[in-house]
Amino acid sequence: METQIDYFLRLIEAVIYGGLVGYERQLRLKSAGIRTHILIALGAALMMIISKYAFFDVLTYAQIDLDPSRVASQVVSSIGFIGVGAILTYRHGIEGLTTSASIWCVTAIGLAVGAGMHLLALFATILILLVQILLHHQHFLDGLPGALEGRLIVHLKGDTKTMGKIVNELENKKVKKLQAIVLAYDSENLIFKLNFIIQKEEEMSFIVTFLSQYEQITEVENVKSF
Repeated sequence: METQIDYFLRLIEAVIYGGLVGYERQLRLKSAGIRTHILIALGAALMMIISKYAFFDVLTYAQIDLDPSRVASQVVSSIGFIGVGAILTYRHGIEGLTTSASIWCVTAIGLAVGAGMHLLALFATILILLVQILLHHQHFLDGLPGALEGRLIVHLKGDTKTMGKIVNELENKKVKKLQAIVLAYDSENLIFKLNFIIQKEEEMSFIVTFLSQYEQITEVENVKSF
């Protein structure tokens, strides 16, 4: 028979696993970081504990059936609202799908911990981290056919209008799936990130050279996956 201490330890375990996944997301400056993932895993574990153990006192009554999966299934359904909130749609693409998927997986980890499936939850956490970290490195994907993802950080002396003109010029150069995301700005300077798709490394050199021709651009940084 589980005790209150067992339940407390499960909640702590869920916090640890959720924090590990959230830490990886926060390192990449994603919208859902450590706190979000911890709270999701903690809440899911708590809901599972309630669903599985909170109704034992009514089982002695006649004609009462207990479905431990009922609350858990509602958790899976409701987490979709938070997952959708992590997805940002831009004119040329979508960001946040991976973070949204990690939120969904952390929910499952919390449910597993709450149900007492500790090894399964630990193994799932390790797998998620391996996918998030290893597959984020481009050299793990270089041997596979297909496009490459390019990221550049651009430092600009100007405003968003100047940035828009530069982005339009890149679009005219047929740069695929181009996204421009403002990272920081003040009255005179602007820092933005460019995400795009290239077919080969030579295209990256062309884009960097093209951007360097603008006098307003003071620095172009090629962001490597880590």
